[in-house]
Amino acid sequence: LNNFVFPSVTTFALLLLTTTCLGFDNNGAFVKIHHRPTASSFRHFNPIKINCFHHRVVKRSNLLKRHSQSDDQEEPQLHNTDIQGRSNQDRSYENFGVLTPIAEILDNLSGDWALSYADLSPSTPKTIEGQAFLATNVAYIVCGIIVGSQGDWFFAGLVELAGIVSFWYHFIQLDFGKDRYEVRLALLTDYFTAGAALLTGGYYMVDMGISSLPFDALLSGGLAIACLSLCWVWEFGYPYLFWHSLWHLGSAYTAYLIGQAHLGRG
Repeated sequence: LNNFVFPSVTTFALLLLTTTCLGFDNNGAFVKIHHRPTASSFRHFNPIKINCFHHRVVKRSNLLKRHSQSDDQEEPQLHNTDIQGRSNQDRSYENFGVLTPIAEILDNLSGDWALSYADLSPSTPKTIEGQAFLATNVAYIVCGIIVGSQGDWFFAGLVELAGIVSFWYHFIQLDFGKDRYEVRLALLTDYFTAGAALLTGGYYMVDMGISSLPFDALLSGGLAIACLSLCWVWEFGYPYLFWHSLWHLGSAYTAYLIGQAHLGRG
């Protein structure tokens, strides 16, 4: 009898100590419970019930782990899909017409940089800063009128055309936002018109000789190029609006000075 009773009492005491001093955490592991055993511990102790609870907790924990691993695997796939979608949208050549081959060459040579453009949100053509930015293109029109009225309508026409296309490009840049083929087409057109005015001004400078150029033209031209470079450093929002506005004003003033110097030489 003693051989039977003593092991049974010992086993019962160990089980009582375990259930009253330990519990389960959210992952089904044992944790300490800081209370003393009471008489109710003997009445409410049910090893079968605790075992079932343990299995439910472990099952729930494994299910959460599987969901977490599934989310981790899907997140890179969704990220890659988003990048591919943006890339395809960026490389759209819809309505480019005869300019499509040129646009493709520029994208391929520059790694899609040449026809990318700044996201100017939250500014729009209706905001004060957006309207002020667009108004800086008027400087090209003023320059063209003055230079043209003095006799050089060719250079004046190129400068005015560059200002008109620049206004169109920046208006839809503000209005449409990022990743739009319409803005990319306007940017490509701006390259042609601005490039024509710049090449003509450069030819005037070479024709006159650097030594005969007004110092103001060299200074304003250098500052304008510096502002344009800073647009590519801060190619977003308000910084872009500020530096690109200065580029408009500086380049228009430089065109005016070069046109004046060339007319004076003639």
